[in-house]
Amino acid sequence: MDERNSRFAYDHVKGTDPERFVDTSNTYTVSSNPQTSALPSDFNDIQEWGCGFYEIDSNGKDTNKRLVRTGPGVQTAGYYISGTNVIFTGIDDSTQFRLRYMKERTEFTDTSDYFTIDGLSTGAVLIPDGKKRYLNAAIDVLYNIWDEMPGDEAFADARFVRQLDQLLSHVRKEPDAYALQDFSTYY
Repeated sequence: MDERNSRFAYDHVKGTDPERFVDTSNTYTVSSNPQTSALPSDFNDIQEWGCGFYEIDSNGKDTNKRLVRTGPGVQTAGYYISGTNVIFTGIDDSTQFRLRYMKERTEFTDTSDYFTIDGLSTGAVLIPDGKKRYLNAAIDVLYNIWDEMPGDEAFADARFVRQLDQLLSHVRKEPDAYALQDFSTYY
């Protein structure tokens, strides 16, 4: 599997199961208005569901209170991103926020790199081992096989969409867990 295929798979799998790739390690304490802070070096985006800046309460616990995106010169509590920085607006009371974001996938530099988000054997898996060959074949169909026959492009697109849907249907969003019916009230 090459770099292009891995990038393609990451972009689609993170949309299917974003929680697997969300990083929550960065905390910001905002005490002035406006305040500029650096984004993490591996920051990719916060477009997926459950990503963004979330307030941390006075006990240090995460909340579901999400900071809204604003713009320059706005006095409403929020933030905007400028280059590699985040600028917080309308906050001046030492409020803490946790950034939940999608990491930038590490580029592969060696054939010994693993198909995980960081290239390490311990990282979040992009594609299960059993599906790598399948994805390679699907991408090969999309990009290579039908390039010489433009009239067959529609067939290649349809095959590719079917194969991608098949691959993503096997991406588990949660571990194996089964509900056991409670029969104790039947007696």
